[in-house]
Amino acid sequence: MAIQGPNLAVTFKAGEDMSSQENRFVCMSADMTVKYSTQFPTIQSVGVLDNAPDGTTEEARVIVAGIAKVELGGTLSAGARVAAEEATGKAIAVSATYVPAGVLLTGGNSGDLATVLLSSQSVV
Repeated sequence: MAIQGPNLAVTFKAGEDMSSQENRFVCMSADMTVKYSTQFPTIQSVGVLDNAPDGTTEEARVIVAGIAKVELGGTLSAGARVAAEEATGKAIAVSATYVPAGVLLTGGNSGDLATVLLSSQSVV
């Protein structure tokens, strides 16, 4: 069972309709809005979307640090280092080409919500 614990959430302007992106990783765009990104292998996510804004006039609440719920993009175990999947923003296992975003505290199967401890890391 996924839990959401102590965290730091920041409100940004939504850069697009993200009504289906709740509990998925998002990134910061050049115009200082948050969006879903197809460039996740090479960029750092800003955090996990904690609401579901349906347009650019709404605010996006993003958990940037701490413990959050995240949707899984595959079967993963607790302790797995995760990154944002390119096609969906879901949590997947870190590989050499992806920028790490956190560590799972609970595991599950694709589509499940899991608990992630967000961390700012980079690939060296």
